[in-house]
Amino acid sequence: MFRRGYTRLVTPLDRGDIALVAALQRAPRASLTALADVLGASASTISRRYARLVSERLLHVSVSVPWSLTSPRHPSVVWLRCRPGTSTRVAEAVAALPGVQSVFQVAGVADLHVTMHPGAGGLPSVLLEDIPAIDGVASTSTCLVLGTASRAGDWSVTGVLDAEQDAALRRLGAVGEERSGPIRPAERELIRLLVADGRLGVNDAAHRLGVTRATASRMIAAVVDSGCVRPRVDIEPALLGYPLGLFASIRSHPAEVEATLARLSRHPSVRFTALTTGHASLLVQAVARDESDARAFLTTELGSYEGIQSVSVSTLLRTVRRNWRTVDREGRLGPCELVI
Repeated sequence: MFRRGYTRLVTPLDRGDIALVAALQRAPRASLTALADVLGASASTISRRYARLVSERLLHVSVSVPWSLTSPRHPSVVWLRCRPGTSTRVAEAVAALPGVQSVFQVAGVADLHVTMHPGAGGLPSVLLEDIPAIDGVASTSTCLVLGTASRAGDWSVTGVLDAEQDAALRRLGAVGEERSGPIRPAERELIRLLVADGRLGVNDAAHRLGVTRATASRMIAAVVDSGCVRPRVDIEPALLGYPLGLFASIRSHPAEVEATLARLSRHPSVRFTALTTGHASLLVQAVARDESDARAFLTTELGSYEGIQSVSVSTLLRTVRRNWRTVDREGRLGPCELVI
């Protein structure tokens, strides 16, 4: 019989906290007063909940930045196999390397799932020298991320807000299409501030940048409202009732890859989808509330895709690093270490 093993998980977030997180995921920079109006709660209650989540390091509002600001090349995903009993030590050593965005301990095709951005020296030096030098690494397998259809910062918890609340919040959080083109030095400094505090206001930005309030307002519009950077909420999905993480490497028929990628990106369980090189053409990160939820995604959902030829699935054991932040065993976030 298929056992539901996560139904008794107790998280520190109650329904009110989760509703606030859901609202922030849709409108990360909206005022707490505006969020309170949509949620039908008092501004003081929303402010108190938000302050607690931030002070306990369970939640942080940041921004997703274009890859070009961190590296001239696209990131890569590295799967590491470790000698028995060494995966935790290896994970922490890998997380300390420059250019490492995320590190997950997993069970499945490998022991670690790592996302890396090549630095000035490129990825080869990290793969050929730095990682093999870590005691416990047995083997590696690397794929290049060619493009994404959805990113983890765009995912949001479902089943908490009603349709009217969802629509109102999406209007509050609307931003333009991702902007292309060069980033000016002053904009780069603003982006650094927004990475540290995605809810940075106009007055604080003006003070930190040494510009007028009108100039700061224009700069925020140039990088946020234009879609150059995208506000995001960092929080462990387990705290929201999604303790089961899935990493699926999918082989798809070449003619169906783009359609499969686009369809997967719209699924509410999917946090990240990417077109990759290597043994699989698609990489998907998804979350589930329990094993039955995961089973439905892997069979009913993926089983209905005509283009999928094979699927290899690993499950999340522990998040060591996510979006440039270390994560402790209770889901508390460390400081962002993204270098722009």
